[in-house]
Amino acid sequence: MEQWSILIVIVILLGVLLAIWYYKPYNEQPGRHYKPKYWFIFLGITFFLVLITTFLLEYIVVEPRLPGALSVEIRIALGNAIYATLLYFITSFVWCNWLPTNAYRLLKI
Repeated sequence: MEQWSILIVIVILLGVLLAIWYYKPYNEQPGRHYKPKYWFIFLGITFFLVLITTFLLEYIVVEPRLPGALSVEIRIALGNAIYATLLYFITSFVWCNWLPTNAYRLLKI
């Protein structure tokens, strides 16, 4: 697998899987608070988890180290995190409108 495809896999897996985790296992446990703030907390977790994961994988996998490469790696990780949050948002939109959930339907149209 090429190095750039690993970044795409990170975005898709973490962006979608964290949304699924929010709507299924997290909200189906008794005693959960179905408020919008928990949706935003999971959105933040998605952003920072993808940011850190992408940066660490870039740092470990990509060689050689060039002067100024750190800023490029940070920008790539930031872009990846933004794409993952967009995927989380899209997955949440689909889930709120067409799939069953007992979570707060923040994005219901």
